[in-house]
Amino acid sequence: MKKWRNHAQYSIPALRQGVSKSDTNSFDEFAIIYDIFSGRAPIRRPDIARGVPNLNEDGDSNKLLFFSGYPSLQLLVQLGSHFDIDPEFFDLHLSFVKDSVTSCNMHPSYYTLPSTQCNIFQTSMTSVGATTVGDRRFRDLMEKRDALKGNMDFYLSNLKMGKGWKTYHSIVRQMEVHDNTRFSLEQNLTMFVKRSRSDFKKWRVAVWSDVGADLTQSPVGPWLDSVHGTNNTHFRPVTLNTSKKHVHEQSSIDFGELERATDLFQSASLLSKNYGMSLDTTAMSDPLHVLSELFIFIAKSECQYLDMIRAVLDDNITSKQLNDTQDKIEIRNILIFSYRGLEHRLDKIKDTIGFLKSQFAELPAAEDTTVSRVLRDFEYLFGQTEDLMRRCDHEWNVVMSGAAVEDAQWSRDNSENQKKLTWLATIYIPLSFSCSLFGMTFFSLDSLRQGFILWLVVTLSLYIVTFLAPFANTKMLSRRRKRVIERLAAAL
Repeated sequence: MKKWRNHAQYSIPALRQGVSKSDTNSFDEFAIIYDIFSGRAPIRRPDIARGVPNLNEDGDSNKLLFFSGYPSLQLLVQLGSHFDIDPEFFDLHLSFVKDSVTSCNMHPSYYTLPSTQCNIFQTSMTSVGATTVGDRRFRDLMEKRDALKGNMDFYLSNLKMGKGWKTYHSIVRQMEVHDNTRFSLEQNLTMFVKRSRSDFKKWRVAVWSDVGADLTQSPVGPWLDSVHGTNNTHFRPVTLNTSKKHVHEQSSIDFGELERATDLFQSASLLSKNYGMSLDTTAMSDPLHVLSELFIFIAKSECQYLDMIRAVLDDNITSKQLNDTQDKIEIRNILIFSYRGLEHRLDKIKDTIGFLKSQFAELPAAEDTTVSRVLRDFEYLFGQTEDLMRRCDHEWNVVMSGAAVEDAQWSRDNSENQKKLTWLATIYIPLSFSCSLFGMTFFSLDSLRQGFILWLVVTLSLYIVTFLAPFANTKMLSRRRKRVIERLAAAL
């Protein structure tokens, strides 16, 4: 316990703010423990507020710990030491924490060694949202994203310092605005798997999700529409299908009290409370089979993200006029933003495939059905994400090709205009020069007729020189000029 307390004081000092030890209801929501028996559905243990269960109780059961939302320092130390959870599991998930004593930001690692993915893994869940009323406060999408960035920086700054945060509040790591009505939230999910060295079928699993309380009951972020209210903002539900029932779907569970109490419902909030409803109880001895419901949920949320990106591309690119400058700028911004979002998702899917393959290598051949099915789903997502990235590339090439054609046409038109101006200058410059020359008082002419003839001869001579000058042999002239200079130098 002392080791864990020292670790917690070093890693998460900012979490002391706003955490109440008497907030037992939040404790019960933040940490939920399931007993996992072979051949039976997961059994939820009594509330944490009544005490941490003894590991010696139900000795034949494996354990699943589910943490949700903003943590409690007290429970992290108590459960981490009690269930011997690797401190790196907490460090990885608490990447948003700022150490106010050492002023050191604990940044997440962007590079994960394959050897460390055997027992600790982090990915993200995506919630796709929409507003029924478009936001007219901004002139264009770029201005809206710039405002979002400032709001998210303020939100994450308060999150690092723990200002206004309490146990079980939901955490949002990133928000993306895709067009005037559609957006998405990214929230992290960290897993820890520990197998017994003596018995392969004995294990302990810890899961920590950023999704906790309803977003309307958590610190305010830019996803809450301050202009139109939360009634115009909603998230698309994620459904897990089984042969018996629909799981984690609003229509299949009585949400009467929940809908009256909350405005921004997320399907992921039901995972910790109703976990295991879609699992096949015949393979509960495998921890990855127990986690398969979580992976399938993540995969379906990624499917929704890909669907939204496809819809954004269809709605915004096909409806825009490529001959309008503002529309072309907006299309380019949408393509760049969508490509970067897909690239980020591709890295996450690739990491998930790597984790599943590392677990697949440790499993006996007879127990690889769940792993292979989930792995096949994520490989499918990997291919679909690459297809959408190729579509963004193709659309970008189309837009840029159109821009290149327009630039060439503009250059051609500009060249024609310059050609006309050159002909006009060829006519008027010699004429202007001769008029200026004869307008001086250096010439004394006997008659107007004589002056006009002299002016006409000079002007025609200037025209002849002007028209023949472009066809002169410049190399010959340069050689003659060089010879003249050499002769003058020799004479001097």
